[in-house]
Amino acid sequence: MKINPDRIHSSIIRIYAYLNKDTKKYKSEERHIMKTAFPDFMLQEDNEVVTDTMAGGMRGHVFDGANGMQMVIWDSPAGPGYCKRHSHDYGEYCLILNGEYRLILDGKEEIMLRPGDETYIAPGVEHEGWYTEGYRSIDCFEKKRFTRKADKE
Repeated sequence: MKINPDRIHSSIIRIYAYLNKDTKKYKSEERHIMKTAFPDFMLQEDNEVVTDTMAGGMRGHVFDGANGMQMVIWDSPAGPGYCKRHSHDYGEYCLILNGEYRLILDGKEEIMLRPGDETYIAPGVEHEGWYTEGYRSIDCFEKKRFTRKADKE
């Protein structure tokens, strides 16, 4: 049997739309579909990151993994903004959850990322980008990237 990717994609969109049409129903059953925010336990002030690369309404919260790896959840409830051009000597993986991110690699290659899109930025690749209000993502770094505000105080 041959699988048609277009039919699968449209089916997924219909299922997603159906599941999200009545979030009150799910909340009353203690089943939550998160569409616009991370849950409070993920946004603890002690995990908020210190960064000079983000300008605008972006905020991040960091979680540490084995061997120095870090995961950061990003959200921009206060408005759109810009991530300054930078690079690091380790890889970065990103999954877009909400909003859009216009990623520029090495100052020339432009990629528009939308919900469900994933990208990997190899070590040493310069990158920058613009994000929309309501943007949310999960980024994973192969090595320690951020310090918590609580650790700076």
